[in-house]
Amino acid sequence: MSNKSHHHEPGHPTVGHVSPLPQLFMVFGALVALTILTVALSGKLPGASGMMIAMGIATVKALLVALYFMHLRYDRPFNGYIFLAGILFVAVFFGFASLDTATYRRDILPYEADKLGAAGGSEEAMYEEPRKAYQNAHQGKSLHTSEAGEEQPAAESEDAGAAAH
Repeated sequence: MSNKSHHHEPGHPTVGHVSPLPQLFMVFGALVALTILTVALSGKLPGASGMMIAMGIATVKALLVALYFMHLRYDRPFNGYIFLAGILFVAVFFGFASLDTATYRRDILPYEADKLGAAGGSEEAMYEEPRKAYQNAHQGKSLHTSEAGEEQPAAESEDAGAAAH
């Protein structure tokens, strides 16, 4: 009985597509340039416009990685459609999340403005009072300290706090 899994059918390549090295370096350069652009714009475009631009740049970077480093450009078109469906799903997800955030944002803005004004315009000072109230209520522990007093990342300390209650 022969095992056909090790034999290649005619017309099928034995190795995947090999991209030329200059092309890979050009894509790498584009990814680095887009990363630098994202970092340069990070503090200059706050709010929804900054988020949209950052997500657009991230989408272009993901597309470049999928097309050239994952060889999607040279694969069957169906795989490209699956990739596009994933990108569209993420876009719809972020769109609905943004709509929800925008709905409640006008209720939050006056509260944040009052707190920021009372704190002298410093965001760090704005959160100092709630931080002290938390520490007083929890025997001086910081928000990122476990029950045993060990420093933990924020996500782990929230899980530990939820499990303790």
